[in-house]
Amino acid sequence: MRSRGFVVGLVALMVVICGVMLYGGRVERWLLRMHGIDPDAAAPANLDTANAAVAAPAPAHDTTGAAAREGWPDTRAGELGHRWVKAFGEGEKQMKECLADIMAAESLAKKGVPQRVERYRDLHEKYGTLTLVSVEKSQLYRVEVTLAASDLSQHHFIFETQAVTPFKLLGVSMMEPGHMMPGFGH
Repeated sequence: MRSRGFVVGLVALMVVICGVMLYGGRVERWLLRMHGIDPDAAAPANLDTANAAVAAPAPAHDTTGAAAREGWPDTRAGELGHRWVKAFGEGEKQMKECLADIMAAESLAKKGVPQRVERYRDLHEKYGTLTLVSVEKSQLYRVEVTLAASDLSQHHFIFETQAVTPFKLLGVSMMEPGHMMPGFGH
């Protein structure tokens, strides 16, 4: 009888191991969710233990999941990209407040809010509002999207965030057609 219980336990363990191997990160993601951890906001696995304390999960500013419901990825980069695009359409005052709130300190040191608002004016005059068309590539700290302007022209944007706390926006780039380099940095 004991050997039967041992065999059953061993088979169960093998099934779990095979499931993890076959389903890759899905089981891991499920286990993280079971413990109340957002797998998309978890720190990258390649960080050493010295950096692990710094790379805590990103704060959840978007508690309603509004970004994800509007097609944006459920990542910090997706959330901040969504906030930037929303502020872009709401006007200069909202954009100024948004930039002050979501931009990383090191990015603001290179190009302050007044310079960014000036660039915003040019872009807003040219494009009007922006609307998410598609997500081209989504990573934990970077999202590449196609946005449609008011005239329905489409533009490729890249939103990149810090990989450590406070997980703020490092920059917004726009890839112009026919160019291999970003068209602007915001």
